[in-house]
Amino acid sequence: MVKSDANGVHKWNKSYSHHLKPFVTINSVVQTPDGGYARGGTVGSGSFGTADIWVLKVAANGDVQWNKTFNGLENSNDYGAQILVAVDGGLLIVGSTHAYSATPYDLDSDYWLIKMDAMGNEEWNKTYHRIGFDYGFMLVPLSDDNYLLGGTSRKTADLESPGLLWILKIDQNGSVHWNKTYSNDQYEYMDAGENQLIETTDDGFLLVSNEVGDESKEYWIVKANSAGDIEWPTVIDNKNYAKPYVCVQSPSGDFYIGGCASSSKDQ
Repeated sequence: MVKSDANGVHKWNKSYSHHLKPFVTINSVVQTPDGGYARGGTVGSGSFGTADIWVLKVAANGDVQWNKTFNGLENSNDYGAQILVAVDGGLLIVGSTHAYSATPYDLDSDYWLIKMDAMGNEEWNKTYHRIGFDYGFMLVPLSDDNYLLGGTSRKTADLESPGLLWILKIDQNGSVHWNKTYSNDQYEYMDAGENQLIETTDDGFLLVSNEVGDESKEYWIVKANSAGDIEWPTVIDNKNYAKPYVCVQSPSGDFYIGGCASSSKDQ
């Protein structure tokens, strides 16, 4: 973790490791009300089926204050995608885990949402399940103090198998208000970026995705209202392999979408 001042002048940098598992991936960082930072991600031993969600809290100077590890089933492969400060000042992290109803050898996975207090103590956790492989990537705070929970869902483990986007609106306790799926008759995919799903100024939302496949050349964009009903979809075609990473809405109401494009999926 590197800190610089407003002019880009280096202030400090620190590295962090887990005391038991050597492989660490940090996917999200959020500033906390005390001026420090909470980091969310995944720790693993390097072998399949032994990864856990990891949350690390540091002070404003980067010193570690606490860290917590969360695991689903024994030998499950859990993934931490995005961390947020909750309305009450605690923390929320979304990711995925094996279904709690599954055996340790069943690869069926669910969205997994964990609520912590400001010290990282678990207050509750909830899983959300459709059928097959569900991967929670995004948690978006809304102006009404609820949240949008988003990710991808498909029936098989094949990353290029048919699938869709799955969005839920949940309250502060994780209870579901509604859930909707979206598909352009391809396998739509959102990554672990934090801005592929945003609330819009009319209290609806915008989500952007790409189609997974060797010839993926399109951004697929959906505008929905506050109930999750589609108002319009659009496709932006690109001559090269394309993948969107971020969308924002300007004060004038226009949308800006950024990502990458290359001549090869491997670049």
